[in-house]
Amino acid sequence: MDFNLLLTKVSILQQSIVLVDTVKQVVHTEFSVSRFIEEALNHVIEANASDIHFEPSAIELKIRYRKDGILVDLFSVPIGLANKVLAHLKSLAHLNVAENRKPQDGRMTLEIGGKPLNFRVSTIPVQFGESLVLRILDPCSMHFELKDLGLNDQLIEMIRKIARKPHGIFIVTGPTGSGKTTTLYSLLKDIYSPKKKYLTVEDPVEYLIPGVSQVSINNAIGLTFARVLRAFLRHDPDMIMVGEIRDLETAQIAVQASLTGHLVLTTLHTNSAASAVTRLIDLGLPPCLIASSLQGVLAQRLIRIFCEGCKGKGCAECKNTGFLGRTGIFELMPISHPLRHLISQNAPLSFIDTQAQADGMIKLADSGLRLVELGKASLKELNGIL
Repeated sequence: MDFNLLLTKVSILQQSIVLVDTVKQVVHTEFSVSRFIEEALNHVIEANASDIHFEPSAIELKIRYRKDGILVDLFSVPIGLANKVLAHLKSLAHLNVAENRKPQDGRMTLEIGGKPLNFRVSTIPVQFGESLVLRILDPCSMHFELKDLGLNDQLIEMIRKIARKPHGIFIVTGPTGSGKTTTLYSLLKDIYSPKKKYLTVEDPVEYLIPGVSQVSINNAIGLTFARVLRAFLRHDPDMIMVGEIRDLETAQIAVQASLTGHLVLTTLHTNSAASAVTRLIDLGLPPCLIASSLQGVLAQRLIRIFCEGCKGKGCAECKNTGFLGRTGIFELMPISHPLRHLISQNAPLSFIDTQAQADGMIKLADSGLRLVELGKASLKELNGIL
């Protein structure tokens, strides 16, 4: 057996033994439950996970974590301990421990491995109790530059050119978990100037950016994206970031802001850069307003890349998966004069996409194929995210 593989299996076994021993000690005390959660979180933090899932079934509470976009089984505890574990997490997040019939959202800060980490907490009622997910919000993981995201120098300069415009809308689009928020934060840091006013409205604020005023929406008290955006327009901003455009009202105010001398950065959930236009039209925005305000769209995905140490064969560093980390693939569509004309005429999606490619846009698939050709990613991985 390969020595590195043996070391990996021994390490995993040792970690499992620690968790097993901790579970055996989880009896009736809050301290023991707290210790078990700390051990589990320590494990997933060391694995560089992004989310932790607590999923009850009829017989057990399964704990899994997401690493590089893939869910990995960590451990299961007897169903009799599930309520203790979930109640403790809900208490830490200041959620209503007695409420298990409605979804709840909260936040908490814990010291893990000697440093404070923020977690976003979400619960939903399921057949055998409550499912709870922790999103790990590590400020250290946000020390990204645009070049660290997988963008090449040419794309970075094109994005900067759009972001330097005094007004207009720049959209980052893609499915959930494709890195849109990370891209916007990195862009904000890249263009930041102490001589300008930056405002963000998010659901919720995930990472704090020095020098930027950030607002978390709170639907329970009527603090919606639209309401905060209206207030922003009276707050003399230079640039506004909207976490996501979800409805016509938010879209209308974002367009109004962009047409009155503000740069607006935001996200959408669409499959391609060109389809962001049709999504805005579907929301109810007039094509002429979209054509007047839109400056560019960046579509993106995250793809797992081969471990540099073993080139995909599996080793101790990548825990025998063959993959270590993810990078972005991108599709940038700056809005040219021909594109503005097509958008204003409500042209079909295929026409917009064809014109964007004629303007020089490289499609997501082609961006991914370049990584495959360079031996950094697999075709199977690429097909799985497109």
